[in-house]
Amino acid sequence: SVHSRLDKEVSGVMVFGRMATENQAIAREFESRAVVKRYLAVVRDNGLPARFELRDRLQPSERGPTRVVSTGGVEAVTEGCVRGRKHGRVLVELQPKTGRRHQLRVQLAHRGAAICGDELYRGDRAPRLMLHAVSVESKALGWQFESQAPEEFGDLALTETLGSSEHLRRVLFDAAWLREPLFR
Repeated sequence: SVHSRLDKEVSGVMVFGRMATENQAIAREFESRAVVKRYLAVVRDNGLPARFELRDRLQPSERGPTRVVSTGGVEAVTEGCVRGRKHGRVLVELQPKTGRRHQLRVQLAHRGAAICGDELYRGDRAPRLMLHAVSVESKALGWQFESQAPEEFGDLALTETLGSSEHLRRVLFDAAWLREPLFR
């Protein structure tokens, strides 16, 4: 079973279960919101404080962006902190307390701090959507999975270059590997 999902443009950790007994326990952890998820994002610098809480009501849409509404919708809560600032961009660590569609993306965009590379929510240009699931942890089940942030996060995506020669080699290899079955 798939227990955590990511938007197709987001990188990072996802949780899958292989056995029925595991799946039930994992599902209970996610449903009770006991699983701790952490993300990194590069956003437009609009003066976010060092620590912040985002609390909104979100109205999902069948097609198109989710939006913040004053009444109705579903509650979305995210805690965050600033990890660095550079040239009009901010690296933030985010910990969603609820799991809503596009939650992090819409909450930040609503405050004028759209995630860089997010075309749907009008983020600044970047080589990719600058949102990465860093870790997922269940203390009760005794596991934590982590994923190192991609290289682009190090310079806050200030450039749209191809990156280092090692990075370029890696992405070209990955692209060729993924497409190899098409040539058979």
